Amino acid sequence: MEPPPEPPTDNQSPVQPAPVMVMPKKMSKRSFFLVFVLLPILLVAGIVPAVLNSQTFLSRAAGAKCRLITKVAINPGKIVTYTISPPTNLSVLAYDYYNSPIFSGVQYEWGMSSTNSIGTVNAKRDLASFIPLRAGTGDLYVKAKNSCTQKAVIGSIKVTVQTAKPSQSPPGPGI
Repeated sequence: MEPPPEPPTDNQSPVQPAPVMVMPKKMSKRSFFLVFVLLPILLVAGIVPAVLNSQTFLSRAAGAKCRLITKVAINPGKIVTYTISPPTNLSVLAYDYYNSPIFSGVQYEWGMSSTNSIGTVNAKRDLASFIPLRAGTGDLYVKAKNSCTQKAVIGSIKVTVQTAKPSQSPPGPGI
């Protein structure tokens, strides 16, 4: 190490030490690979999915107060029964854009469309029963809406009521 420079005298100008250039050590191939190849891949692989997941979570969380109904599913998906059969029990469920069920805040309106009044629907919220009356075909429908859905979304199923022959035993409900 060099000793510090002498302080300047009155008639001398201060002496500036020569700048020392620090040369970095040569980067090894392994270090280069880690810094310029592997690190960016890990950052993108970790950050991009995290950002996408947080955006999905935020959009679902933000929509928790108001979820637009996009589909109404009635269970069972069809009814084939006889005039002498017992009522067929039904349920309905509304779904959002992500195909996730909406369990609360949905108003359901049940109805029957047929040419000769093949049966009636007794409903309470998301549950109902279909009572067969006459042979024929028709559609059982459910209109669903909530505070977010401007226009009711309709789901429907086909209903077939057959006249049972005296020697026939009727099938179970919904078959």
